[in-house]
Amino acid sequence: MFKHLSFRARMACAFGLLTFLVLLVASVAWGSWTIHLLESQVRDELQARVHAASELIAEGLRDRSSEITDLSRMPDMLLNGAPEPDLQERLDAKRALKMEYAWLGVASTDGHVLAATRQMLVGKDVSQHDWFKFGKTSTWIGDVHEAVLLSRLMPRNQESEPLRFIDIAAPVRDTTGAIRGVLCAHVHWSWITRLAESILQADAESRQLRIYIMDRHGVTLYPFAETGATSLRLQANISNSVGELMWADGKRYVTGQAALRESENQHLGWRIVLRQPVDVAYAPLRAFVKEMAAITFIVALLAAWLAYWIASYLNTPIAILATAVDRLGGENAHVMIAAHLPPELQRLADAIQAASVNLTASRRDLLEANELLEQRVHERTRALALANEALTRQAMTDGLTRVANRRAFDQKLTEVHALSARTGVAYGLLVIDTDLFKRVNDQYGHQIGDSVLVAVAEQLVGSLRATDFVARYGGEEFVVLLYSVKTAEELLAVAEKLRCAIEQFTFDPVGRVTISLGGCLVQGASADLRQVIQLADGALYEAKRQGRNRCVIAASPTSW
Repeated sequence: MFKHLSFRARMACAFGLLTFLVLLVASVAWGSWTIHLLESQVRDELQARVHAASELIAEGLRDRSSEITDLSRMPDMLLNGAPEPDLQERLDAKRALKMEYAWLGVASTDGHVLAATRQMLVGKDVSQHDWFKFGKTSTWIGDVHEAVLLSRLMPRNQESEPLRFIDIAAPVRDTTGAIRGVLCAHVHWSWITRLAESILQADAESRQLRIYIMDRHGVTLYPFAETGATSLRLQANISNSVGELMWADGKRYVTGQAALRESENQHLGWRIVLRQPVDVAYAPLRAFVKEMAAITFIVALLAAWLAYWIASYLNTPIAILATAVDRLGGENAHVMIAAHLPPELQRLADAIQAASVNLTASRRDLLEANELLEQRVHERTRALALANEALTRQAMTDGLTRVANRRAFDQKLTEVHALSARTGVAYGLLVIDTDLFKRVNDQYGHQIGDSVLVAVAEQLVGSLRATDFVARYGGEEFVVLLYSVKTAEELLAVAEKLRCAIEQFTFDPVGRVTISLGGCLVQGASADLRQVIQLADGALYEAKRQGRNRCVIAASPTSW
């Protein structure tokens, strides 16, 4: 299509395309760098936020753990296994100062609560609770759980969510270091989640930022709506990472995750995960790509328009010359160019006018030369066709016997077999072997042996119809294809005719030579070519086994 455009259009297209490609390459290079930078900013922001949330939670747990440890070390907290008189007030005061504490209590060494905030659970047996078991030895922080007994005594902020807590426990020792009890604090799980949510800005909802707390196996602990689900398969060997991950809902999210920093008393194995949908996170990138594409397209259009205007100015003298050249192709080849042209183009105009003078005579000479050339081409083509025909005959003819060779037989057998399949007319196949031919070669030499083969071929051809097909199959073997043979008896009669013709012929100087024949009658519609040849060969071997100089026609298989 481009070759049919005018010079002005070509120049405009070429210049516009060149400008577009240059801008495209520049835009891709600069855009790739910018996109990579923006993607890094998005990921760095998520990683910074999720790391900040992890640190906030780790520091908060460490501070609460330190507070409980310090409180458990207060002298005379338990006197002779009994709480001191103002212990109740101390626990209530601590809870009033730190609202993240849902419950503070002290249990005796046998597991009964001696004192607690607001006297909740006082007297209850907590010896089977993990915080009591582990808190007897050292400061211990337990994983999030529901406290059934405590939740019945405390109001809920949200009816749809059960109260969940984190236990922090420490041993209570006397001045001699002996265990006198266990101090435990139930910390509100909502305090942990508020710490995590605090790293989100006011636009978190519009940006679809969502924070998760997961255990070491990837099971969601927060938010409550997805508690217990495995939303994301975490990699245990990654403590801090950010990238695009596929979540359980089948969508891809830019996901930042950070492992909760562990301490001497805290081995929760939590992961703080912050995610944002890929299409939302990278929405500014798509807008940037669209803007770059629009700018590139507009600049390319402006470049094409400028190129078209310049080409229009430069094209005027070229158009005059083009018109003159077009006239050279007409019947009146005489051309006159009267316009004033630049020196370079004027020389071209003079050459065109000079060429027009000689064009008419040259055209006449060219027509005569074309006629002569066409005649020679016709003669050469005819000679080539005759040569090809001769080569084809030579390629399909046995060089010694001048009958068809193996290649011609294979081709003819395929044709006859296909014709029989279409028409339902049977055909006969005879495989012929010259008996004891090796003795002829050994006794008289190969030259006499060759003459015997030539004579055998001549006798076979002379004994058959013009429509039958004789070929040398290889060595001293020949094959015969007989068209329109109706019965095996008819095929056997032809075979006997050929055998008798060879047997009665005198081969100088050998004398008498005999042949063995094996054949089969073929119905092409239900027979396979390999089966046909194998059946005829089998009949030939049977004729030789019976003593040679005889004919055997194989019975057609029942499957035919």
